Amino acid sequence: MPIAELLLVGFSGTEIVGNDEIRALVCDVKVGGVILFERDLATGGPRNMVNPEQVRRLTTDLQSLARMCAGRPLFVAADNEGGRVMRLSTRLGYPPALSPQELGQTDDVDVTRAEARRMGATLRDAGINWNLAPVVDVAVNPLNPAVVTLGRTFSSDPERVTAHARAFIEGMHDAGILTALKHFPGHGSSREDSHAGFTDVTDTADLDRELARTGR
Repeated sequence: MPIAELLLVGFSGTEIVGNDEIRALVCDVKVGGVILFERDLATGGPRNMVNPEQVRRLTTDLQSLARMCAGRPLFVAADNEGGRVMRLSTRLGYPPALSPQELGQTDDVDVTRAEARRMGATLRDAGINWNLAPVVDVAVNPLNPAVVTLGRTFSSDPERVTAHARAFIEGMHDAGILTALKHFPGHGSSREDSHAGFTDVTDTADLDRELARTGR
């Protein structure tokens, strides 16, 4: 396998026409996948997403380009955890989704599976085939700024995290969407946010909980 097929890359732009960057990545480098973001942090404007019609057109054109240049489809990924972290956000006209924290508090795996299946159908309709979720961090530190206080974790109980992560994955797979576990292990215990710099969990990690062997 060419090493470029192992790369998942971001790019700027909301369409293919006139976008030399994405054409070079797909046709010359022949990357294996792309990741889509709603906002460009540098400019504050749209990065890849404006509304559902535009997103669907972009992903369709990306796949057409990949098949023409590389002879295979692309992985098209985005972060859609539910709650606050949804690239297919209500701001763009997509339906809201329950957060992992809400699902964990409800503690009904059938509800979690159904919610993930519904979210997965939205992703599939948008042309996104890989969801970078669920978060499987255990909420060890209630003041953790990266995942816990933002409602991105299912629970402080590893058994509950495992059960709901499994149900979330099953629901996504039912909808034909690939998944990715993150940010395992250790982000649920950190005092800092790794998005803002280096985060050391040497003194905060609770390995009995964060590395617990649970269920089947």
